[in-house]
Amino acid sequence: MSDNKRKHAGKQDGSRKRYKSDGTRVTSTTIAGPGVFITCIKGKERVAGREIREVFESIASDLWPKTSDQPSTDKPSGPTIDLSDDDDDGDDDLETRIRRDRDRIQSEQTTHDSGKAGSAKPRKRIVIHYTDTPCLLFASCAQPVDPIALTLAYLDEVKQKGAARTRTVQRLEPISATCVAALPELLLLSEKILTQAFETTGSSEPKRYTYKVIAKVRNNSKLSSQKLAEDIPQKVPTGHSVSLKQPELTILVVVFKSVAGIGVVPRYEELKRYNVAQLVEARDLDLDLGESSRLRKTALDDTPAKDDG
Repeated sequence: MSDNKRKHAGKQDGSRKRYKSDGTRVTSTTIAGPGVFITCIKGKERVAGREIREVFESIASDLWPKTSDQPSTDKPSGPTIDLSDDDDDGDDDLETRIRRDRDRIQSEQTTHDSGKAGSAKPRKRIVIHYTDTPCLLFASCAQPVDPIALTLAYLDEVKQKGAARTRTVQRLEPISATCVAALPELLLLSEKILTQAFETTGSSEPKRYTYKVIAKVRNNSKLSSQKLAEDIPQKVPTGHSVSLKQPELTILVVVFKSVAGIGVVPRYEELKRYNVAQLVEARDLDLDLGESSRLRKTALDDTPAKDDG
């Protein structure tokens, strides 16, 4: 179809459609509030989405059973970030998206404070968002689902049984909240999340944690992992210390395009950096079952895509 015909078709159906330079249609992906970034085998994003949604829904039903007076209408907390895949991923476009998302957040907050927000539509507690980026998707979690507790429940299951209910999922990166991918906003969010995570109120003696920061930056040229690893610890409450080998808590900072998220997770090294396949492999080695058992239980013939950390 020629460009003129495509534009004409778009006008006929009353919608404005955008296309990449290769002729494929641009899709819009929304990431909001708490959830889990998921890496998977390249080319298996849709399969991974179906697998992890089924697993997460099953676990969520056990941990947070629905009641008759608790309809599933909760919207994930945090701002809504639109990750439209523009034709040009240059710095100017990234800045434009960040400004647009910041304006949207302010508008949503004003609407909420004024009490003029519309009624919430019924929604699922686990919603899979495909990012149009190879090997990466996002599972948003509506209240009362806690993405960190949800992730830990699945990883503990995999570690105990030595088998995964997913075949294409690789790493899980749970985050408690999101903001636009700008350093001032991310530092403000970090201060809030880290204060809650490291809080020791109510104990006779304050608990001192060891921690480390792992920052992952994807498709964003404005922020760097090194810069985040240097700045985020400044928001950790005093009295806690860094441990790079065996930290009690790991601060996960995930940046993707114009969205940033942060979560504080336990047992990160023990659970193989939240890598599902590596957990199964470690279980097989403990039982002296070898590679054949891991392939039988979890893997496909595909070669797993590389993950940054």
